[in-house]
Parts: sequence; C-alpha cells; structure tokens
Amino acid sequence: MKDKSKDKREEINDAVWKAIDKTINKFREHPYYFFTESDIHSYFYYALYSSEHEALTKDGKPMYCIHREYPTNFRYNKKELLDNTISEPCNLEGTSGSRGHYDMAVLDPDFINKVNSGK
Repeated sequence: MKDKSKDKREEINDAVWKAIDKTINKFREHPYYFFTESDIHSYFYYALYSSEHEALTKDGKPMYCIHREYPTNFRYNKKELLDNTISEPCNLEGTSGSRGHYDMAVLDPDFINKVNSGK
C-alpha cells in the first residue's frame, strides 16, 4: 500500500519546482513586471497555488500546505539554522537575530495531519 502523505509531499515538491521554473521564465520574458521582491513572491505563489495542496488536520479540517508568509515565535539567524553541528535545541526566548518570519513556507502534510485546527 502506498503512503498517501509521501505522494502528497512528492506532488507538492514537483509543483514547487514547476512554479520556480514558471517564475524564472516570466522574469526573463518580462523583467519589468517585477518591481520588488514581494512581486516575485506573489507571482511564485500564484504559479504554485492549487486547492490540491491541502491536508486535513487531526480533527478533519482542511489546511493549506503552502503559505506566502509564515511567522515564527522567535527571531533567528539563517546561518545558525543551517549549521548541522548544533546538538542542542535553539533558544526560542531570545530577541536577537535578524529574522522573525519566513517569506514562503511549505508545511509537511504529515505535520498537518497530527495537529488540531483549534476551531
């Protein structure tokens, strides 16, 4: 039996790469469509958006897997997040760091399946 969540992750991964290609091609063809970084983010999200990229929460509510901005409850340094030698959890209480949100986030359908919607 196939793992549905793995299929969903592969489907989303393929869609992300197609949206990247579409966004790059649009930028190459019409660079003046994009005045700001936010314009590029918006076009990418448009190229990616599909109701197929939903997963059900633990209590059966649909949640979209892709988010245009995703807040964090902490500030972080990208360089530290990419450090594979860290063996202790990051301190989430601090106010130092350069970022407080991600520009784009793709939530794992397995993660969504394990949480309640809160409603």
